[in-house]
Amino acid sequence: MAENATLAQADRIDLNVGGIHFSTTKSTLCSIEDTMLSALFSGRYPLALDQDGRYFLDRDPEKFRYVLAFLRNHNFKEIPRTDEFFYQSVLSEMDYFCIPYSGKVKKPMKCLTLRNIATIKEDGVFRSVCVVNSDHVVTGSNDGCIKIWNWKRNQMIRSISTNHNKVHCLEGTDSYIISSGNTSDISVWDVTTSELKHVLTGHTQSIACLKVGFGVLLSASMDHTIKIWDLEKFQCKITLQGHTKAVRCLDLDETRIVSGSDDMSIKVWDRALNTCLVTMTGHTYYVVGVKILPGNRLISGSLDKTVRIWDMVSGACIHTVDVGAFVWCINTIGDYAIVGSGSTVTLWNRLNWDCSVTLHGHKGDVWCAASYKNTLFSGSKDGTLRVWKPRKPDQSDPEFVDITPPVQRRVLPDLSASVPGSPHTLSLYAGSKKTRRLSSGNPSTTNKERPRYYSSSTGTVPSSTTSMFSEKEKERGREKEKEKEKEKEKEKEKEKE
Repeated sequence: MAENATLAQADRIDLNVGGIHFSTTKSTLCSIEDTMLSALFSGRYPLALDQDGRYFLDRDPEKFRYVLAFLRNHNFKEIPRTDEFFYQSVLSEMDYFCIPYSGKVKKPMKCLTLRNIATIKEDGVFRSVCVVNSDHVVTGSNDGCIKIWNWKRNQMIRSISTNHNKVHCLEGTDSYIISSGNTSDISVWDVTTSELKHVLTGHTQSIACLKVGFGVLLSASMDHTIKIWDLEKFQCKITLQGHTKAVRCLDLDETRIVSGSDDMSIKVWDRALNTCLVTMTGHTYYVVGVKILPGNRLISGSLDKTVRIWDMVSGACIHTVDVGAFVWCINTIGDYAIVGSGSTVTLWNRLNWDCSVTLHGHKGDVWCAASYKNTLFSGSKDGTLRVWKPRKPDQSDPEFVDITPPVQRRVLPDLSASVPGSPHTLSLYAGSKKTRRLSSGNPSTTNKERPRYYSSSTGTVPSSTTSMFSEKEKERGREKEKEKEKEKEKEKEKEKE
């Protein structure tokens, strides 16, 4: 008994959450793997204590109460649904702690199937790609040219010659295409006329990354610095210093900037104060890709062949995935993280960090990846840009889930009617304003062998359509009889007068 009491006391953890005290156990907080709480209380990170020796968490205690209750019994139904706003805020709190909960999605996304719908081939090597709109994509390559493509037609619209020997970085806005490469300057091009509008100077070594968002342009350089540029005046607003080696990758949101460097660290910067909030270490080689995720999460990729998931507030590494090859680029599409490693593109489900699908087709390293709605673009060393879209899942296989919402079609009665003197049949499709000509009919073919919406080409009208027409004829006959009766009554009234 004494030994059990000693073990229970050692496992006990006292928390101070927003001024409210909670008592629980380490086994409860770590009952679900790969969460923020399991990482914090794993013993790997120093935690702040209050004056009474309790672990302090600066969170809302009312919401944390339900988070703790879920960790104890894994019962999702205990979260009250009386106040929908409070219910959603509790779910957001669970997202913050990276706790997967049942009921979040109606159906788990086990596998995503994409198909290669277009391949653009050129002599150079694709080093960068950005999407302008649903039809056009811009690429940069080792030949120093920027090319604008209509990827749906597999047609190059325009080519821009730059002063960069290699176009490593590309970003786009509604009005401009912004590029850089193995030079220290940044070029700004008019997206319509391809005219060079501005040249931004200030870095002392070549540019490694560009990022546009929230009214600013970020540039990372081999000179260990990050510069923030005003997109209206095209002037440098401030320079961030802190990395000890080249800065390779960038991302930003409304309040923060994230940078990855050759010094194997990731830094989170405050955009208002222009100061470093937290430095995350753990990678053992260059950090080449970072992407901010919902719920204060961050995904990073490195040449150490791993992808790591971080908490941006505490700086703790929550999850590590060994992809088995050099990681060259990181991006997102829907609920999936895009990882370009080696010659493959992998998509990872952000709910459980399982690899949902691996896209094969490239014969060289995948240098860049971008997404537009549900379309994925990947550029490779093999000189191809591949365009991927979700394939419609097999209805008999529930494991295939499409990230594109299904198109809802109204199923109307078959209004087919044969065309006199022709073996063809015209059929009206649901939701379509046009009639379409079907293939020639074969009198020996039965209705069962034909598609569900097609009528027979033997010249007969389906019974359902015949019955529908007969009902309409009856209604018209009744209406005519009523009109005749009304006319007779009017004539009788006139005779009386």
